[in-house]
Order: sequence, then C-alpha cells, then structure tokens
Amino acid sequence: MGSKPGQWQGEKQLKNCIETEISDHMSKSIDPLRTTAPELHRFWFMVSNTEQWYDIMRECRSWFGRDWRGMAKVRKKLTPQGRYSKISQVPVWFEVPDPRFATWVSVKMSLQVQSDAKYQTGK
Repeated sequence: MGSKPGQWQGEKQLKNCIETEISDHMSKSIDPLRTTAPELHRFWFMVSNTEQWYDIMRECRSWFGRDWRGMAKVRKKLTPQGRYSKISQVPVWFEVPDPRFATWVSVKMSLQVQSDAKYQTGK
C-alpha cells in the first residue's frame, strides 16, 4: 500500500522537507529544528543625550552582534524640540541575552539602570 506522488504523508514528510530547505539555503546557526532564540532581558537606562544612546547601542553590537533589541524613536525624544524640549533624561529600554550587560554599561557609562520588573512597579 503505497502513496501517490504529491500526496501528504504527514509529519515525517514535513520534517524532511524542512531539513532539506535548511541544508540547502540556511546556515546551521539558525536551524529552527535544533535551536531557539536566546532569552532576552529588558533593562531601562536613563539617557540624557543621543551620544549616550549611541554608545549603548555600540556596546550592544560589540557584545551581541545582532542578537539584541532597543527602544524605537529615542533620538526624537532626545532632540530638544517641540514637546520634548524640557526633558533632561529619557528612560530607554534595551533587550539583551546576558543580564551582566546592564551592570557593565551602568559602570562604564555612569548611567542609572533598572530591570524591567523594577521599572514597571516603580521601585
């Protein structure tokens, strides 16, 4: 009892199809069957100017490459114009895989830092 060409054979066929696509077109570092994305930890920094913001982003790139995320539209908030003209510090979040990064940046750049849980509760 065989199956007709092009007929669905279930989960095994799907797995073989995905493995073929991975071996042909993707690097092994992003293999969806074997690896998952790293857990990201969110930290809030009190940033006063765009230079500090760009310095933190440079540190993120040097530590993690592309495996991090940052808050959007920060430069607009840090540029003194319009409704943001009287703000001296802006809370900015970064999500990184290693929680030690926040300590390193706060010491290196003398910035206040809070974890996401503390920031949300206001402590």
